[in-house]
Amino acid sequence: MAARCRRSWILVLVAGLAGLVLYRAMWLIPGARRVGLDRTPNSTGALPALAPRPDHPLAPALQRARESYAHIDRAIKDYTATLVKHERVGDELVEPETMFTKIRHEQLQNGRVVTPFSVYLRFEGPERIKDREVLYVAGHNDGKLLVRENPRSLTGKLMSTTSLNPAGMFAMRGNRYPITEVGIKNLIQRLIDVAEEEMRYDECEVTIDPSAQLDGRKCQCIQVIHPVRRSYFRFHLARIYVDDQQNVPISYESYDWPQVEGQQPPLIEKYTYHKLQLNVGLTDRDFDPANPEYHFQ
Repeated sequence: MAARCRRSWILVLVAGLAGLVLYRAMWLIPGARRVGLDRTPNSTGALPALAPRPDHPLAPALQRARESYAHIDRAIKDYTATLVKHERVGDELVEPETMFTKIRHEQLQNGRVVTPFSVYLRFEGPERIKDREVLYVAGHNDGKLLVRENPRSLTGKLMSTTSLNPAGMFAMRGNRYPITEVGIKNLIQRLIDVAEEEMRYDECEVTIDPSAQLDGRKCQCIQVIHPVRRSYFRFHLARIYVDDQQNVPISYESYDWPQVEGQQPPLIEKYTYHKLQLNVGLTDRDFDPANPEYHFQ
């Protein structure tokens, strides 16, 4: 069963990465398996689009991706982790941010939401945002997220809680994605969505390194390269690391095409989940602003 899950995850991520909204770099893993799909550009330098077809090389992977999403939906209820986020927002590469996270997936019963999607974040760095707390529960607090800012940012006084639109200007400042899209399950959904779109195009190179490690844990590293810049590709290179034991992705990074040949490709975004603990039994108390362990006012 574990081996089948691992194979499923690999296919999930190959499908998604071949079209995901993010990642790039310019080297291949030595000794890894490589698949190159090439066609001749038209006179404009763009590859002609293909209609999605059942015999596309990514079609079986996409099917497995859907099956794996269903497995996550069924088997993983919640988790905690230390998330390190490093993003380019506009033209600026924002310094890495580290946060302790609690995430609980939405649960349905007879088509009715009995447990809403829930997120708690406590920032550990950098110093300018240390101790910031963020809380979001879908369908609660008028659909807004709650933020309690670093108390040291204003003369050491405890700041009151602020309610923000998750997709609004203030909540999105310094972020590529709203809090409603955070987490592993949302990542897999994006992989599926974009893979379905990019099945119209064949051009990509895929490598799988079964001997990678991250945080001392054995992983599968899946890497996808789009060798030539195309208007419909979102990244030059992307990598994702899948934990062998937990059978979930624990790191994802993407890079843009370098401006000058021979330069290192610039980072677009990178997310790594350290100390990931699955199904820890999070309850409503973990997402209650009145929790005495938190500082929401």
